[in-house]
Amino acid sequence: MTSSPIYSDQFKLYAYWSTRNRNQELPGSIQSPDRFVHGSYYNQQLPATSDTRQALAGVMSVMRNVSPTWWRSLTDQKNKVYSFDSALSPQMVWLNLNQIDFRAPVAASAPSRSKATMPCRAT
Repeated sequence: MTSSPIYSDQFKLYAYWSTRNRNQELPGSIQSPDRFVHGSYYNQQLPATSDTRQALAGVMSVMRNVSPTWWRSLTDQKNKVYSFDSALSPQMVWLNLNQIDFRAPVAASAPSRSKATMPCRAT
């Protein structure tokens, strides 16, 4: 899923490029419709697997190759696991929603006043 192009246009792009030899021809710009075509092509090249970790790694690999963004997230709806990947951190974070008791009372807390350490570019 991508925010652009809109969902109906994704179907049109996919239908058009499905008729082309994408091993020899792919659109070449960095615009979101072209990134969508690249992502759908790379996704089809992933090996079929029943291993959840391997599937997650494959999809994140595709997203890293076509997504010029600071973060990526995936939701495993079957196993109820939400995964998050940031360009600012070398590790992936995940949350197993099965391990959260959503009926439990939630305590309110004030946001931390400490300043987060962010990598900065030398000037």
